[in-house]
Amino acid sequence: MVAPAPADVSLRPIWGGCLFVVLGLAIFGGLIGFSLWQGIGQSKAIDTFTQPQRVPQPVEPMPAAAAAALDAELARFTASLDTAREDQLALDAARLNHLVARHPRLADLRGQLHVREVTTDRIVASICYPINPLPFERRERFLVGEVTLRPELTDRGPVLRVAGLGVPGKPIPDWFTRQFSLYHLLERYLADPGARRRAAQLAAFQAEDGRLVLRSLPWVAR
Repeated sequence: MVAPAPADVSLRPIWGGCLFVVLGLAIFGGLIGFSLWQGIGQSKAIDTFTQPQRVPQPVEPMPAAAAAALDAELARFTASLDTAREDQLALDAARLNHLVARHPRLADLRGQLHVREVTTDRIVASICYPINPLPFERRERFLVGEVTLRPELTDRGPVLRVAGLGVPGKPIPDWFTRQFSLYHLLERYLADPGARRRAAQLAAFQAEDGRLVLRSLPWVAR
């Protein structure tokens, strides 16, 4: 598992602090270093819907002009979380894929996850995700398929719930989908008081009209 970010990490840069929590880890970070407790029976069940071959997913950074525009919007939105100012940030599939392609802390996901679309309420992505075998096994296996994520803003902050996992022609047990959920993994990244304070300023964290939309609201004490 990935260790929590140290408490003294700066919250000010475009890629730092709350924006990384909200846009990076809240979206994809729980997938990094995914670990699943399993017995022999469960491991055999996992073998039925995984495969030993890696199938790299596309890595798609945006052109320089589009990337610069996104950087400016991220900086503006970060500032809105520190002030009594309402603002909005909208991320379509191309922008989400750019975060995976260029964010240094999301490097482990390059080639593993590719956002295909954002619908009216969900994010749909193709994945080639390594699933750990039993400790005594010397092999690799990969979940190659589709993950559907539902963004929600709860009283504990922004979360992505795994709404579905799919591998063509191979059923996935419900217990595996539940273990794959990002909800509990996200909590560690909101432990920092500064990140938690900024996340508390979100008025919306939802998919709508093909975009993941984040809205800030005037400062409130929480």
